[in-house]
Amino acid sequence: MMIIVGFILSYILFFAAFSDPELMGIDFPYYYYDYLRIIITLFAIIYAVKFSYNSDSTHSLLYVIIAILFNPIEPFYFNSYLWSVFDLMAAGLFAFLNPWMDSKKIKEI
Repeated sequence: MMIIVGFILSYILFFAAFSDPELMGIDFPYYYYDYLRIIITLFAIIYAVKFSYNSDSTHSLLYVIIAILFNPIEPFYFNSYLWSVFDLMAAGLFAFLNPWMDSKKIKEI
């Protein structure tokens, strides 16, 4: 179940990265990005805790950085191109660095 959540989050972030009005002409209301920040921060904290329980401090640190970057309490303000890069990097992490994935199954693929 949590693997599917990771792919859904990566899809949402991938879509947000290309929703820039200057790039694609899609203009979402600002509250869309507020909800996105809340959801990404919440799941980044969950993933960081799960990785820390698995004694994987490097991957846990990556998700802590994502949680800080996307935090809705004290947000960072970057231009839309830089946010697109951050969105794509976070989407890749949520899709391919999931604490609930079995590493043996990934190596078999």
